[in-house]
Amino acid sequence: MRLPDPARSNAVLMGTGTYRSSAITDVPAVRGNLTDLTAVLSDSVSGSIPVGRCTVVPDPADARTACRALRKAADTAEDTLLVYFTGHGLVGARGELYLAMADTDPAELRVSGLEYDVLREVVSDCGADNRIVILDCCFSGRAAPALGTVLGQTAIEGTYVLASAPPNGVALAPERAAHTAFTGELIELLRNGVPDGPELLSLGEIYRRLLQAAVRRGLPRPVSSGSGTTDLLALVRNAASGPRVRQVPAKPGPTRRRTLASVAAVAVTGVGGGIGAWMASNQKGNPVDGRAGDRTSPGSTPAGTNGTPPSVTPTTGTSVTAEGAEDTPARRAIARTTDIPVGGGRIFAQEKVVVTQLEAGSFRALSAICTHAGCPVSTIRNREIGCPCHGSTFDIADGSVLDGPATTGLPSRVIEIRDDNVVLMADS
Repeated sequence: MRLPDPARSNAVLMGTGTYRSSAITDVPAVRGNLTDLTAVLSDSVSGSIPVGRCTVVPDPADARTACRALRKAADTAEDTLLVYFTGHGLVGARGELYLAMADTDPAELRVSGLEYDVLREVVSDCGADNRIVILDCCFSGRAAPALGTVLGQTAIEGTYVLASAPPNGVALAPERAAHTAFTGELIELLRNGVPDGPELLSLGEIYRRLLQAAVRRGLPRPVSSGSGTTDLLALVRNAASGPRVRQVPAKPGPTRRRTLASVAAVAVTGVGGGIGAWMASNQKGNPVDGRAGDRTSPGSTPAGTNGTPPSVTPTTGTSVTAEGAEDTPARRAIARTTDIPVGGGRIFAQEKVVVTQLEAGSFRALSAICTHAGCPVSTIRNREIGCPCHGSTFDIADGSVLDGPATTGLPSRVIEIRDDNVVLMADS
């Protein structure tokens, strides 16, 4: 069981949530799917694909736009190719599966949608050793090969396919939820891990856990198919297999490179044309963290990273309860101070806040919503907070804009440090 080689792997995360045709309903959860799955896969501790090798393509205009992004990543992926699509899935006159683009018109599906066989060709041409396809759309089982073919769509050797629903089944989009039903379960599993489970979460283990969750929660049952030993390939480390220790070393050292087998992961996620409304419960948002180096001196050690415990002082705010006291609507502890890396910060997706600690004991909170188009930020790297939608970056020191298209910095949020807890004040 192995993880992808981070230096030789690429990911494309693509999703269409807004459509020009009045015949296709918008899917607001697409945005959350893209942002949070990118964060999980690129997590500095448990993830497998570095954020710098993840390409996010929100609302691709047409099939050509989608194919160009896919081929660009496929051409340079040697160990792992991961492609994720989220949006509507539609069925053609011959039973073939199409992925809906922003300008897709069901009345002209063959010339306006991305036929899955086209994506399959890109995957087949990729030089990566193995390929994995994950679909979360209505009729997604049509892309899961069984005994070589499913509905005339031939399999690719060395491929693992995971689909959220049977060939004629629908997928669900929880009303007003951050994610679609299947992707929400997938993100939660990859984020939180499996207690008493293996060190790495393989595709086979992921499928079994998702199937159990689907049965338990009454969701459409996922379908899987793989050739060879592809089900033993892993996507992330099991976050529940041991303590997730984050430490900033006193001096920069050589990066410890994982010994990994070749994996190519193609995750295609979509929501079909007959998408149902379903009220989800227990949607959990977990943090994304990152450490920042000095932009003017790459590799230098940030101030306060000498390994000694920081001297914690409260930030501006009203008094809050101590550890162990009950949270109130006006204040809530969201992390321990030790969870915030010195010289960097951590993104809390559910609370929509970024907490930074540039120097030991000096904490600051910023909004985690990009001021350009309202997308959640997803990365912290080299003292920059990054938005995956259009590439805006912000300074972690004060939230000011470093690169557009955003023109306004990230607003401040109010936190207080009490008894080594980071406490977020309501309506800050």
